[in-house]
Amino acid sequence: MRKYFALVLLCFCYSLSMSQPKSNNMGPKPATPPQKRITFPNCIHYEIFLRSFADSNNDGIGDLQGAVTKLDEIEQLGVQGIWLMPVFPSPSYHKYDVTDYYALDPEYGTYKDFIYFLDEAHKRQIKVIIDLVLNHC
Repeated sequence: MRKYFALVLLCFCYSLSMSQPKSNNMGPKPATPPQKRITFPNCIHYEIFLRSFADSNNDGIGDLQGAVTKLDEIEQLGVQGIWLMPVFPSPSYHKYDVTDYYALDPEYGTYKDFIYFLDEAHKRQIKVIIDLVLNHC
């Protein structure tokens, strides 16, 4: 459970780090117009069910690499956050009966694919949250 908690905490902190202003502590900041900070409850989210969203390897199952190919289209919609339905291994198609909270479902890709998806979303100023199915464990 500690590994899983660390993964969720890492994703959360990574997402927060994308929205925090950087400070160089080199004196007063130049005058810039105030910007509205986008926070989780106040932004437009796009829910993605990976299995049926975008298939990159033509096996009939959507995956993280396929989702990356659609990020430009999602950005053009004005979306500021993506809500991924469960991505953990599960015997069902909907993934709401998780069997391993420590891993990504291999049908969707690897951990490296997940990090790539996060990086590409963050390049477009899109935050990512994962549907965590704790009440079924």
